[in-house]
Amino acid sequence: DWGTITLVAGQTYTLSLDYYQNADQANVKLEWQSPSQAREVVPGSPPDAGTVGGGTGGGGGTVVLGDGNGLLGTYYDNSDFTGTQVSRIDPTVKFSWQGQRRVSPIDTTTFSVRWEGQVLAPVTGDYTFLVNSDDGARLWVNDQPLLDVWGDKTESEYPSDPITLQAGQKYN
Repeated sequence: DWGTITLVAGQTYTLSLDYYQNADQANVKLEWQSPSQAREVVPGSPPDAGTVGGGTGGGGGTVVLGDGNGLLGTYYDNSDFTGTQVSRIDPTVKFSWQGQRRVSPIDTTTFSVRWEGQVLAPVTGDYTFLVNSDDGARLWVNDQPLLDVWGDKTESEYPSDPITLQAGQKYN
């Protein structure tokens, strides 16, 4: 359900988190930690020039995680990333919707979200990404899967294998 990749300094890497909700409780959170950094919600940072993602939803400029504005979240009105969609910048991925509407006109119980952007490592080291979700989640860095826990599930936490990030490098 997860994998390990090595990231090289000076290259740009794609970061994408897919989530879907099938009924009732709706929770998702994206965190990271390293031997030199305490566990925390992945913070947002200012955008770079360019675009995010492969055109499957959303659009807009690149969003960088690290010290600024957040991730581009594209919300779909069903669990398979089709149909009505609304995009916005989410400062972090840390939500417990509990039946509340995420964004209008997206349904409260059956929906999906694709967050896209970059991550900026504050120090060089091995990082573990952690996703806490109720129902399915998938996480990619550099178009390679780190987590794949897709399916109707109760709320659980899923850690990735560690990946090496270089300080000051932005990873998509």
